[in-house]
Amino acid sequence: MSFIRSFKRLSITCAAFASTLMFTHMLYAQESINGDQPLFLRYPTIPHFSVITASGKTFTEKDLKKNTPTLIFLFSVDCEHCHHETEDIVNHIKQFKGTQILMVTHFPVNDMIQYAHDYHLDQYPHIITVATDAKRWLLSFYRLRFFPGLYIYNQYDSLVYHAEGTRPADTLLHYLNPRRY
Repeated sequence: MSFIRSFKRLSITCAAFASTLMFTHMLYAQESINGDQPLFLRYPTIPHFSVITASGKTFTEKDLKKNTPTLIFLFSVDCEHCHHETEDIVNHIKQFKGTQILMVTHFPVNDMIQYAHDYHLDQYPHIITVATDAKRWLLSFYRLRFFPGLYIYNQYDSLVYHAEGTRPADTLLHYLNPRRY
């Protein structure tokens, strides 16, 4: 009797393993067909999104200024590199006039508000919007591996530059310059 029970368990385990293996192979085949590119490279325009600002307002891609170069800056409030990138942007904020920066974190609203307060980001409402993406949709869309994630779109909403990790403000400003396009 115990031999039959053991045999049934082994059969079920083998069937589950075979199903998992087949499913994994199907996923791999689908990724190969799609070129395994992140969505932001397959669709190189500003994505549809919905995030929450410090005031509790929903902010979407429709709220971005039209015909304006845009930096989408994905950050983590506990990321040292993100702090350095934010400091560099704030130190060069006058040069960012005529652009817009959407800073998005996946941390809760209170942490996001504290981060914005620490860098006085509310002093630049015509340039910087800080928000939280609790659903982490943008992290998934950009397939972000390392913070900060920096994605620059020209005035025609086309992706022109992307990087993970800190970059000098001069590099960001170079790609945000509308005269380049």
